[in-house]
Amino acid sequence: MTATTALPSQRRPLRIDWALLAILLTGLALRAAFISLPRMARWDEASYLTIAHSLLAGRGYSEIFGAPDVHQPPMVSLLGAAGLALRLPLTQAAAIPSHLVLGSLVVLPLYALGQAVYDRRTGLLAALLGALYPALAVSPLYWGTLTEPPYVLFILTGIFAAYRCAQGLNGAAAPWGWAALMGAAFGAGYLTRPESVLFLAIMLGYLGLIWLFGGP
Repeated sequence: MTATTALPSQRRPLRIDWALLAILLTGLALRAAFISLPRMARWDEASYLTIAHSLLAGRGYSEIFGAPDVHQPPMVSLLGAAGLALRLPLTQAAAIPSHLVLGSLVVLPLYALGQAVYDRRTGLLAALLGALYPALAVSPLYWGTLTEPPYVLFILTGIFAAYRCAQGLNGAAAPWGWAALMGAAFGAGYLTRPESVLFLAIMLGYLGLIWLFGGP
């Protein structure tokens, strides 16, 4: 008689959440449809693209007359530089990496937050709203900055990481990985829009209360 035992090193097969994937692709298709329409790069977006062109030309982080720019945060300029390096049209050089790619990914932290705080159905509904809500799916293309899609993605990721970090403070698992993700997300948010510092301060205060007084 022989006996078989499961090897502890065997891993579970990767499971794909088809509903979440469908929502992600829907949001991606909607954003792609609006990016393909005629539009202008104006206001702050034009400044970011000017800085991006200056970076690629080797003139540094400058916008006007070669002087270093000390006002515009760098995230969208770097995304625009990546788009220009890929030879995307000027009106899409920043829009595709910022709005199409990063803007579509906002459904992931929305789903994660909804599922963690409530349940999977709530997570999917939050993700669906993030994919289709006009203020997220369409309006950033015409507000003139393109900072909103990456900013929302980084802030929601930081909030989710802070929530998981708080759970770690109440449990046996060390929360340092979630704390590092929270810092990285809010740091990326700061490179997009400086008001990310406010969210970081609020989440640090929240974690401080959890650490001092415990509780869910």
